[in-house]
Amino acid sequence: MNVVFRVDASVQIGIGHVMRCLTLAKSLKRHKVTVKFICRKHHGNLIDEIKLQGFEVFELKFLDTCDIDRSSNYSHWLGVTQQQDSNECVDFFQFKEIDWMVIDHYSIDEVWQKELKPYYKNLMVIDDLANRKHLCDILLDQTFGRNKNEYTKLVPKFCKLLLGSYYSLLRPEFENWRGFSLNRRKNFKFNNILVSMGGIDSDNITEKILDSIACCDLPDNIGITVVMGKMSPNIESVKRKSYALRYKVKIKIGVDNMAEIMSKSDIAIGASGSTTWERCCLGLPTIQISIAENQEHIVKNLNDVKVVKIIKDVSQLKDSIPAVIKSSVKMSLASSSIVNGEGVNKVVNFIFFKDKYADLFSIRPARENDSDFVYRTQTKETRKYYLNPEVPTIGKHTKWFLYIMSSLTSQLFIITFGHQNAGVLRVDNIKHNEISVSIAILSNYRGKGIARIALLDLEKLIPGRVLKATIHKDNLFSNNLFLKLGYKIIKYNENFVEYIKHC
Repeated sequence: MNVVFRVDASVQIGIGHVMRCLTLAKSLKRHKVTVKFICRKHHGNLIDEIKLQGFEVFELKFLDTCDIDRSSNYSHWLGVTQQQDSNECVDFFQFKEIDWMVIDHYSIDEVWQKELKPYYKNLMVIDDLANRKHLCDILLDQTFGRNKNEYTKLVPKFCKLLLGSYYSLLRPEFENWRGFSLNRRKNFKFNNILVSMGGIDSDNITEKILDSIACCDLPDNIGITVVMGKMSPNIESVKRKSYALRYKVKIKIGVDNMAEIMSKSDIAIGASGSTTWERCCLGLPTIQISIAENQEHIVKNLNDVKVVKIIKDVSQLKDSIPAVIKSSVKMSLASSSIVNGEGVNKVVNFIFFKDKYADLFSIRPARENDSDFVYRTQTKETRKYYLNPEVPTIGKHTKWFLYIMSSLTSQLFIITFGHQNAGVLRVDNIKHNEISVSIAILSNYRGKGIARIALLDLEKLIPGRVLKATIHKDNLFSNNLFLKLGYKIIKYNENFVEYIKHC
């Protein structure tokens, strides 16, 4: 199989698009796929880096023509018109048989794709804007909370939509470090801050962050790790700034062990780009700064489920750092639930077997507008197995729901199946070693194994902890389920059975 990527990096574009394509490319290469890249030689390109990773690159000249449309936010990122770009690419395409074309570029849409459609068999588009039409077979948008309706009029009916952060293209080391990272966060200790504003940070937000941290009342023994890309234009300026801080600051340039650095950090201050999903995978409590228009959708969705602390200006760090320290355990649990590090494997599977398209199962942190759905699970049939069998009034339910949402010791998850809400998973006492768990599945989703998968996923989020469940003796389905999952009976209490499991 032959796969070709069309992707660029530059001072303006950043490096995130190329880095996620490299992750997918290396995974495909491990499956004996021949992979090549087409990249334009913008200022700040990563062509040499791609070659160092063992891939052939067809280089397009840097032209930056004056006749391109600059009225769009992203059209000029290509450096030429789509027609010019496609004409140059024909020189590469016409003598090669291409099974899959993969495009990750905000400046390319159906105009480019129509021109080159005769030269490849299948097209995959990686996007996170949902703002233009594509003629693709697969569309990947790893934005958390992305709805398939946002692409209904933008892609052909036969296109397979891979939507959501479960499909995040993370390097294997993030999945490898995930267990270690989540395990060390069960007993939060504040010793280190990670500052990482992306590979370029052309606006030098990093230096502004250091200025703001200098004004914060933090323990003198706090360490600060600053990670910057090799192409950042502000490395020396940031280094000079770090010398003036009373805290111990380490400046790391062009690192290849980001997963390890994140896993050993206690909180992070970062941008809303692709590193968002890396931090979430490792459950790293984060203060997130939106620095680009295309990140606004990501920021809104993450803010709705409170997996990160969103700020608009670095001056807010003084109040934000103590707030994140206080809610760190809940933020870690919530953020780690939306990315599990297995996304690249899922995507590769669809490239090889696109006909085997299955509904995605996931659990996600509840939003404030999930209150009505959670209330729907409170039926007479389900409540008869509760400690309090009475169905609450909508008023009492709303009060309870808001309390759970604001609690630092409880987390409510929505179980989804095929992007539809299917059930509710609740965990309590999350700051302690022994955590209480309860689960409810809508009647039309029972019998699909959803409860079992949700409980197994929860175990991966809380390694090294103890799970406890209290189940009504007449609830035969739940009793059998927990026994099959390895829970042990520790106590009979009138009408209820208490179970426990060491994760």
